[in-house]
Amino acid sequence: MTPIGDQGHTERLPELEASLLRGLSLARLAVFAWMVVVVVVARNGIASPAVAWGGLAVIGAWSGWEFARVRSPLSERTAGMITAMEAVLAAALLVADPWVWESSVGQRFASAWPLMPVLGAAIIWGRRGGLICALALGAVNAVALAGRAVVGELAQLSAAGGQSLSIASTVALWLVAGIAAGAVVERLRSAERRVAQAEAREEIARELHDGVLQTLAVVQRRSTDEELSQLARDQELDLRSWLFGDHAAQEADLTLGAALRQAAHRAERTHRLRVQVVGVGLDDLATPVSSDPVPPEIIAALAGAAGEAMTNAAKHGDATTVTMYVEVGDEEVFVSIKDDGAGFDVAAAIPGIGMTQSITGRLSAVGGSAEWRSNPGHGAEVTLTVPSS
Repeated sequence: MTPIGDQGHTERLPELEASLLRGLSLARLAVFAWMVVVVVVARNGIASPAVAWGGLAVIGAWSGWEFARVRSPLSERTAGMITAMEAVLAAALLVADPWVWESSVGQRFASAWPLMPVLGAAIIWGRRGGLICALALGAVNAVALAGRAVVGELAQLSAAGGQSLSIASTVALWLVAGIAAGAVVERLRSAERRVAQAEAREEIARELHDGVLQTLAVVQRRSTDEELSQLARDQELDLRSWLFGDHAAQEADLTLGAALRQAAHRAERTHRLRVQVVGVGLDDLATPVSSDPVPPEIIAALAGAAGEAMTNAAKHGDATTVTMYVEVGDEEVFVSIKDDGAGFDVAAAIPGIGMTQSITGRLSAVGGSAEWRSNPGHGAEVTLTVPSS
């Protein structure tokens, strides 16, 4: 059965977030049970029994409903709406809390419950969501206590530094919980993506092992053309390196200059190009990437896009020489790949996979862009621009 509000809506909530919300439904029941214990034990200090027991009834009904429906399919939009409603409920409890107890009682009615929407927001929206929810509920808590103090009922509380510190500590706990839970969820999402990518790579490796890799091996064994055999060997090694993730470990320690020179060397070896890499600050090939001003994800994107541009120059433009110019500025990195090939009409060209995914797609993922300049018979130039940080 599709939950109300999910028909035709956004995509279903990912399983990671859904499983965490299921766990939160158990925590919600535990908090409700604790609230019941608090009210029963400290019942002699209750100033408004109707407010106390009415609030418990609402919390109990909400907790039961959340526990009953949490295993049903849920969209991210609906999960967000439910969390927002729970935050409103928590705010109402915070407003009612000062009116539940006698002024001489230092007990809190709703100190733990606001953690539930804070954690829910962190699960759905990450650290920012948890932080915003905690700040909002903290502000409601402060306003509620200040309003009660105005009518004189919390004069003692306002004067008691220890109790005020306890209240501030509770709000600080909400903030820390929201930020920490959001950070954990974001790390789990990242780990889940890496696992999915690794599984996809293994599946591709199995398919290619029975096809492309074996074909390249056959070419190496049976070809009488030494150059073709060497090319097949190089392509097999590159493909195996990509499939089994060796390239990632190797490229992780490269500076921008080293990564671009490596891409140039690969193009020279594979396509028999002559590539010259020029620029400022590209002389140190041994410096680890941790000291490089350009982040590693941008280095990888630029090296991959530059490699594809050189491949296109050789395959489609019959180029023999490529000049790569690199300039690292305070705000952006600029790379130009200019070849002496046949050129093409940029306005009439139909973008292929190499242009749209290997070049433009790579750069878009890191906030960059690519442009082509060319005229038939006069070579081509590809310019790559990305933010430097």
